[in-house]
Amino acid sequence: MQNSAHLLAVLPKRNSFVGCISFVAIFTTIFAGFGFVGSSLIGIFFAFLVLILSFEKIRIDTMQALSIAALFVYCAFVLILANDKFIVLQNIRYWFGVLLYILFFVARPDTRLISFGVVRFLCASILMESLFINMVSGGSELLHPGINEIGVIFMGWYERPLSFAGNPGTSGMALLVLFFLVEKLLNIKAAKLDLLLLFFAIVALVSSTAIAGFVLLLVFRVFNAQQLRYALIRAFIPILFIFYILLITDANFIQKFSIDYFIEVFHLKLLQIEGISQNGMLNQLFGNQLIDGVAKTSGDFGWLVFFTATGWLGFGVYSFLIISFYSGGRALLPVLLLMLIGTIHYPSAMSPAGQLIMAMVLTFGSLYKKQERYSECRRAK
Repeated sequence: MQNSAHLLAVLPKRNSFVGCISFVAIFTTIFAGFGFVGSSLIGIFFAFLVLILSFEKIRIDTMQALSIAALFVYCAFVLILANDKFIVLQNIRYWFGVLLYILFFVARPDTRLISFGVVRFLCASILMESLFINMVSGGSELLHPGINEIGVIFMGWYERPLSFAGNPGTSGMALLVLFFLVEKLLNIKAAKLDLLLLFFAIVALVSSTAIAGFVLLLVFRVFNAQQLRYALIRAFIPILFIFYILLITDANFIQKFSIDYFIEVFHLKLLQIEGISQNGMLNQLFGNQLIDGVAKTSGDFGWLVFFTATGWLGFGVYSFLIISFYSGGRALLPVLLLMLIGTIHYPSAMSPAGQLIMAMVLTFGSLYKKQERYSECRRAK
């Protein structure tokens, strides 16, 4: 609680009206995958409204301004050159929508999600959804109407939840990154029960992406520890246990938890890279979205789909945007890497929840530094 108080001490005072709108924006973005929200456009609308009401508080440096200008110029060229403007607008919203949430948190550093209570709530929501859809006939259709991935059965009886992001892999990665960010910003190692709850929630998702992300989280937490030798010993057993489960699991029993499945996915990625097709200089620069007849806002190779959809310039502009707004230094770099690596399979960083959490990772570094200075002053007194 003391660390939480430190974090609150460095925040600006909240305006109640804008604060309520900010809460609605965050809530509807995180839970955009559920039917009761229904669309990411609701969160976008309220985030944009907060941005308008707090516009005078936005402070950006020259590099950040240049990255935003580069993105706008890129989008203008793509819209001029593309056959279908609506498809391009869908791609822009999906691949570059993180900018809205970056400016949202720059204008208003709302830390409601930086709490182990929020992480526990999201874990509990995954477990409760798992129970609900496996006990109530048609439960998935009630929670996620219109989504094609519902009804995937494992072991002949278990249906996995899609959860708050509308996809098991993206939900799992968003949860893992938020968990790691909360640990970093509050400067508190999670209790063993919290780690256990997180593990059960990840297992319930039956997602290779989420399982791999959980192992990577354990690795990053180890190499961040001050007493590395003892941390390695503590982390070795759970990591070894996870790999043992992957090795002994039959792909026909639980496909997503089998080492054979991971090897198959790896080979598939290589084939997808070999099959890249971008005809013409303009398509190489701006992506296949210039000629595509459908928006590319999903896929089983997140970064490759992003590259083929937006081209070299799109990939470069996104990288420039991330680098210019990242303010976490070495302290939050493992959190950023976890999100970026977690986007290799599914585009986790581009889902509504992923964009929101990615924006927090990029912009909350300044809060981390302020909290460090605040803590030092407290200790000096």
